[in-house]
Amino acid sequence: MALITQDRTVLTAQEIVDILLGTGVTVSNISITGDLRAIGSFVDETRDSIGISEGVILSSGNIADATGPNTEDGKTSSFGTPGDADLNALLPSGQTTNDAVVLEFDFIPNNEQFLFEYVFASEEYNEFAGSSFNDIFAFFLNGENIALIPGTNTPVSINNINATNNSAFFLNNDFGDLTAPYPYNTQFDGFTTTFAASALVTPNQKQRLKITIADTSDSILDSAVFLKQGSLSTLGQIDDAIIVNNGRDIFTVESLSDTAGFANLELTLKSTNSGQINEIGIFKVDDDQGTINGIKPGQDGYDQLALTGSQSRVIFTGLPEQMGTNTTRNLKNFNVGDKFAFYMITNGTTDEVLYDELLTQPTVNTNNLFTPEGDRVESISKPANPFSPGLNVFFSFANQNTDGQDHLNVSQNNDTFQLSWEEELNGSNPDFNDLIFDLKVTNGEAPQGIRQQGSIQRELIDLSAFSDNPNLNATFEVKSEAAFNNTVGLYQIENAQGTVVDPLTGGTLIPSDTGYAEAALRNRVVSFDRNGNVIEGTNNINDIISNNGLVAPFIISNGTFSEWLNDNSNNTIFGEKAIAYFPFIDANPDKGDHVVLLGNNTFGFEDLPGGNSDFDYDDMTLQVNLF
Repeated sequence: MALITQDRTVLTAQEIVDILLGTGVTVSNISITGDLRAIGSFVDETRDSIGISEGVILSSGNIADATGPNTEDGKTSSFGTPGDADLNALLPSGQTTNDAVVLEFDFIPNNEQFLFEYVFASEEYNEFAGSSFNDIFAFFLNGENIALIPGTNTPVSINNINATNNSAFFLNNDFGDLTAPYPYNTQFDGFTTTFAASALVTPNQKQRLKITIADTSDSILDSAVFLKQGSLSTLGQIDDAIIVNNGRDIFTVESLSDTAGFANLELTLKSTNSGQINEIGIFKVDDDQGTINGIKPGQDGYDQLALTGSQSRVIFTGLPEQMGTNTTRNLKNFNVGDKFAFYMITNGTTDEVLYDELLTQPTVNTNNLFTPEGDRVESISKPANPFSPGLNVFFSFANQNTDGQDHLNVSQNNDTFQLSWEEELNGSNPDFNDLIFDLKVTNGEAPQGIRQQGSIQRELIDLSAFSDNPNLNATFEVKSEAAFNNTVGLYQIENAQGTVVDPLTGGTLIPSDTGYAEAALRNRVVSFDRNGNVIEGTNNINDIISNNGLVAPFIISNGTFSEWLNDNSNNTIFGEKAIAYFPFIDANPDKGDHVVLLGNNTFGFEDLPGGNSDFDYDDMTLQVNLF
């Protein structure tokens, strides 16, 4: 079956938005600008075109041209319509857009989880990957672009996802590179796997969404974004949810009354019996075989899709010694019908694995390979990551594991599952007690602050949904196993990617920027010594809430802020000097992961640099109790 489209000569703006809507969302103030043929609906029930069966399509050309098969290398429709000022602002200086189509509307969600699924496709693949002819699109939620590669500040674009960059997210259908029959039944020469544009919003408050796409630097070689039908939705929590294990250790959320809605999960680390750290994560799958976006367990690219999916989360890191910290994690917004599985990373972390994966590929800047002055930048290389201590990733099902063995035992007692992991299957009698945790549905209120925790490089506390609330209080618990006199604390961030405002200049810095460490530490709101004594700042949680509500943990190894500022403010000297580490790997001088999640609002720190580290993450722990 071919991909069938209908444009705005047939559909009204309201009908187009209605296709996107699921449940729990109300919409108003709809506007569409651009040619009538550049936006509409699509249907592809066989999903052999772009991986989504139906929804809404926006294109910098005629949406009818999306229909397959691929018959030419440069399908083009030019309307002579204007570009978009917001997209122009994302481009290098001197570049502009043409043939823009824009869909905008206000919406009010019933729940805090905002998410819709999409695919980006283009006729510019593969010839113009890395060029200035890089068609651009964006999803502006309240003015901020959320169409990003998972766990990064990097926009989804032709230059950033293609056959060589982030190739696990790319599907090649190029007329010039391949021969008929082409693998996908669409005219587009290449497209991304299915992504989730997600963010956390304040329930019952008005939000503004702008979806736009345009040609860049010319008006030829069209691109499109496909939005999944009904994916703009929020559901209410149900009180009769259960979890079912399919026998292959893939779990499904079900409702006893067959009611649509979401459930919250509670996972509690019961014990560890290992001399190393092991990190547990959860990820969503599409069926009882564990397929993700058409990729089955055992196929290339599966691990990256599992670790970066819209519902993928780090649950917790099991330390050799738990030090009496909180080891319970609450995970929110698993819809009825969702299927999920687990993974364990031995002797390492998810953030390390994903950062190392990016290091194996050429990397590009977020300005489409051009500096703000318009100079060409072929790539930005990164140093080798020293935090690679022979780690392994093991999944719930043996056919995705490198050794082909099953590293998980699952048992059930009433409504609680116990998951017992084995990190090494060398002996004839494995004990499956290296890390054990319980899993169940919970109807209780989840703790405040946790709603972004567990996503890629998201060891942070998010209270941005609160205004100043005198009824919210906090206590802090600090423990230490370190030989150093370390300092730990929290610092203010502007967004979940770790951006900070430099108090000295007023400018903004992202973690990879020179000067980030000093600006971040000047934004500290509270810090503690190894005994839990407040060194400086405030332990009043209302001071955090009143100033944006986003904070991240830091550690200053072997010193205080004053000592660090006097001796090592460029944050490059290892050894006896104090040095600072953050949850965002690009901010760390050794490009290592120094902060892990131990439980709700609970963090563990590693104070030694890669190459010297023992990777135990118990040098300091910080637990924030909100009540």
